[in-house]
Amino acid sequence: MRILFVLRPMAGGMRTVTAQYISLAEAAGITVAAAGPMAALPVGVDGQALEAFPYGRATRQLADVVRAFRPDLVHAHGLQAGVVSLGSTVPVVYTLHGFPPPGPVGGLYRILENRVMARAAALSATSQALAADAAWRSGRPVSALPVAIRLPPADQVSRRPAGGPVIGTMGRLTQEKGYDVLLDAFRLFRRTHPQSQLLIGGLGPLAQALGEAAASADLSGAVHLLGWVAAADFYPRLHLYTQPSRREGLGLAAREAVAWGLPVVASDVGGLREACGDGPWARYVAAGAPGGLARAWAEMLSEHNPEISAQGRAWAAGIGGPEAVTQALSDLYRRALASAEGSGENAHFAVK
Repeated sequence: MRILFVLRPMAGGMRTVTAQYISLAEAAGITVAAAGPMAALPVGVDGQALEAFPYGRATRQLADVVRAFRPDLVHAHGLQAGVVSLGSTVPVVYTLHGFPPPGPVGGLYRILENRVMARAAALSATSQALAADAAWRSGRPVSALPVAIRLPPADQVSRRPAGGPVIGTMGRLTQEKGYDVLLDAFRLFRRTHPQSQLLIGGLGPLAQALGEAAASADLSGAVHLLGWVAAADFYPRLHLYTQPSRREGLGLAAREAVAWGLPVVASDVGGLREACGDGPWARYVAAGAPGGLARAWAEMLSEHNPEISAQGRAWAAGIGGPEAVTQALSDLYRRALASAEGSGENAHFAVK
């Protein structure tokens, strides 16, 4: 089987998940290539750089790649990649990684994505929440692909810093992650926990604005923007992980935090419940509510203990590893090819 992954510019969890799918497909014996903007192409994968999505030009370039690589399927990740793939002469599998943004931009996003979903041979998403939303919008079955995480070494999860408490979050520094709410909540939390620290890992367009906001709220000595940071250098520094997102397709960093034995407080949106589970190691609050977020931090820090930490790690270890992802991808591709062969055309192939 030959699969051409079509990628859009990506960062954070989406980049991690897509790279995982590519590497596991290769490991399963699938011949893989990738096409997309140069920055989107994973290191070590046979790839063809496309223009940065002036769509007509990128679509023509993709047609050249398809003719040269001769894939059995095109696997498009994200809306921009899906739009570029609309004219593909081979069946397309489309994977959703996130929810449409709010407002007029979101309306246009939905129109375009509904068109992509209608034309795709098979649909998938990176969480059950995303899959349910896509199925409702498209009127078609949507497969929820599992996402595996790398479990930390047992000797690292028990290490926690002295003092604190230290609260952390990690992700793309963008508006939908709720960093304004995070800073408001932290300012409230500092009234009763004056020695607390906040660590923010990640890169993105809000980096400068976040630093300025922390300084203006007299938090500059307590809020630390770390930039990109490895998991092993981040989670052991925390007493609690938080994810105050306004919308979230899955929330990979939050799931990793559970695996590292941390209590997690997250917004009750999108796939975050799926990412973190419903055990005592996780608590959910309404998005956009700094007071509720600060209270939940205090409660979770007072209630969390080694037994709950162990329960969270066991849950994270039991949700499925690379083998489950590989099987789900293989099943998805087989269903798409069977539907395409049965239909005889590259449109409206429902996954049964």
